[in-house]
Amino acid sequence: MLSLCRPADAVTVWASRCCDCVGQQMLSLCKPADAVTVWASSCCHCVSAGVSSRVVTLFALNLEKDAPRYVTPRVHHSARVVTLFTLNLEKDAPRYVTPRVHHPARVVTLFALNLEKDAPRYVTPRVHHSARVVTLFALNLEKHLAQFFLVQPAVDMDNETYTILPELLTGRPSLGREDTASLDSLFDIIKPVVIFFFSCFALFTGLLNVVNFARMDLSQGVNQNLLLLSCFDVWVVAASTSAYISGLLIIGGYRVIAGISVIRVWQVFMAMVNYPLNSSFVVTTVIALVRCLCVTMPLTFRDIVTPFRQLIIMAVGCCLSISVPLYIDLYSYFYKPQVIVNSSHTTMVDPRIRNRLIFDLFRTSLYYTCFIANFISIIILSIYLKRSSRFQAASSQAKPKSSGGKRLSAREAQVMKTVLLILAVFFFCNLPLMILSVCRQAIPGFSWSPLYYNWKIVLDFIVSCATFLNVGLNMPVYFLCNSRYRGLVQSMFCRSAPEEKKVP
Repeated sequence: MLSLCRPADAVTVWASRCCDCVGQQMLSLCKPADAVTVWASSCCHCVSAGVSSRVVTLFALNLEKDAPRYVTPRVHHSARVVTLFTLNLEKDAPRYVTPRVHHPARVVTLFALNLEKDAPRYVTPRVHHSARVVTLFALNLEKHLAQFFLVQPAVDMDNETYTILPELLTGRPSLGREDTASLDSLFDIIKPVVIFFFSCFALFTGLLNVVNFARMDLSQGVNQNLLLLSCFDVWVVAASTSAYISGLLIIGGYRVIAGISVIRVWQVFMAMVNYPLNSSFVVTTVIALVRCLCVTMPLTFRDIVTPFRQLIIMAVGCCLSISVPLYIDLYSYFYKPQVIVNSSHTTMVDPRIRNRLIFDLFRTSLYYTCFIANFISIIILSIYLKRSSRFQAASSQAKPKSSGGKRLSAREAQVMKTVLLILAVFFFCNLPLMILSVCRQAIPGFSWSPLYYNWKIVLDFIVSCATFLNVGLNMPVYFLCNSRYRGLVQSMFCRSAPEEKKVP
């Protein structure tokens, strides 16, 4: 069973329980100082169900002669990170490979040994008698393996075996250290409670927003835009909460409930989170840009961009934010035939290799663009709202003259204030996500190195809570700034709601 290594100076390998299986295993080492590519064995009994008690064996092929026939390494941006490809992805991969999965049972990330610096501390090279297997590395498990390998029980799903790591489901790695055991246990208890509270709050307020905006006048552009934003927010919260609960059930050993595979459900909900989140970013950005253009070009922009046209722009933006990454995610594979030769037979396979680069670039570019655009919109709206307040204060002392269209009505000022507060909530709640993204790209090994475990845990937890707060805090903003919304809420929870104050 494949285990995932966290630090850069550790490598994921398969353990064999029987020396007779050596000749049948298809494990290969490619460019030791740069990358390691491990291949699955086509014989399930050759793969151990766990790590051997003392020795983990990794076999290296004679690359100059035989490697082109067996391996196709695909090195990522770092010399320490490579991609694992299995022999027969459609049939054998689900039995052997373990996520860190970009796409289930197809691609797994490994971390290569930094042989030039750290290998002498952990491995002992020996020459094997086989003509093809030239190097055998034996790890000193008693001293070093515990801090590198995260071995978890396998999940049997429809006669397929997966090893599910806790941090993939809940964001909490199992460090396996005695000095942090109590803190780990305390965190594992507190985190689900806090996230469950925030998710319930966000789901309740999101549904309340959808119901109330659906009852308002949708001929007004701001109402229809906020209704669309609320729908995507509810989608994000529901999918995130369902994925988190499914992950906790898997960790707790509940693999099948009422004949339904929990891990399948978890995979579906995990896939459903990104697409509404992209659309939520797009809708928020369109609302911000529309409001900025309304206050900067009030006479021309409103005649050009009507509420119906705003809806069309948002629909096109949401469709692109969903369809483009979905297309990339489904069709970002290329085929590279290769011949696999072992002692018994020769097989031609066409492994599908997934290219994540375009998907990651699109998602990162979308988030950064929307985040920066909303930040600029906050500055512009703040300036114009401040100018409007000064103008109205001066006008209250004397009869106002013609302002040339620059004066904002009370309703426009109210709408601008609402949008400004929504953008402020969006900015501060998504700031941890942007910080986490920058850390992952700027700090080598941030996602897996034990040096950054604590920082990553804290940021992941903050991002989860901030995502729910981004939805939950919108309701208080609407309640304080929108008199029509406030009246609808009071009519829902009060027997006799007070008459709402009409805004001109």
